[in-house]
Amino acid sequence: MAVIDNIPDPVKETYLRIRSDHGKKLELKFIGGNYYLYIAKGVWDKKRKKPVKKTVLFGSIDANGTFTKKEAKRIFSSSSVYEYGNSQLVWNLCQEMYRIIENES
Repeated sequence: MAVIDNIPDPVKETYLRIRSDHGKKLELKFIGGNYYLYIAKGVWDKKRKKPVKKTVLFGSIDANGTFTKKEAKRIFSSSSVYEYGNSQLVWNLCQEMYRIIENES
C-alpha cells in the first residue's frame, strides 16, 4: 500500500478529492509503476469465523492526477445466445416458405 507522503502531488490531490467525494473506504496502491484505487470492505469468513478484508478495483490515477474509473465488463447472458438461435431458426423457416410460395406462383 502506498504511503501518502511518497506520492506525487497531482496523484495525492486526486486521491484525497475522490476519497472525500465518495465517503467510501478507498485504498491507494502503487502496482507496476501505476496508482490504483481500491474499495475496501469487510466480509465474514465462515470457515475462519472472522471478518476478512476484500478489495475491489475502483479505478486508476495516472502521474498527471487524471482519474480513470474502471469500466464494467460486458457480460453476455446465455439468453442472448438462445435468442440468436431462435431467430435464426425462424429466419431459415421463413426463407424455405418464401421459396415454396414463389415456386407455386
